[in-house]
Order: sequence, then C-alpha cells, then structure tokens
Amino acid sequence: MCSFFCNKPRDKVKLLVWDADGYVMYHKRLKHGSFEVIPGKEKNTKISLRYDQLVMLISGVSIRHIVQRKRYNSLSRF
Repeated sequence: MCSFFCNKPRDKVKLLVWDADGYVMYHKRLKHGSFEVIPGKEKNTKISLRYDQLVMLISGVSIRHIVQRKRYNSLSRF
C-alpha cells in the first residue's frame, strides 16, 4: 500500500509506504522542473498506480502515453 502526496507547485513529493512491519516515508524535492500531473487525478481522489508507473513518475518519465504490451502468461487458456 502506498500513499502519494504532492505539493501545489509539484516540485516536492512524499510517499508513505507500508513495509513488512511499519510505514516508510520517502521524500523527493526537485531543484528544477516539476512532477507530472497524474492523469485523472482530482483533489483528494484516490488512484492506483503500479510499481513501474510510480518509478517512472518519480524519475520524470511521462506516464500519459504508456502502452503496456501483452506478456505471456502460463496460466492463460486458449
């Protein structure tokens, strides 16, 4: 479980993550630029991000036009 908090100018972000036995808080501040506005996010709205999307968001990669290709799943039936 992860909670994502961003300030109004979007140059600081805090992540509150539940670890095995307690919460861990991560904080990142940008010297230049800003974090991307999460698509569909309105004020006080909960959203769900996969781990890879979260890493891209924190790294500065735009997640708006990402298309995930289908992967082989050994459990899928034809």
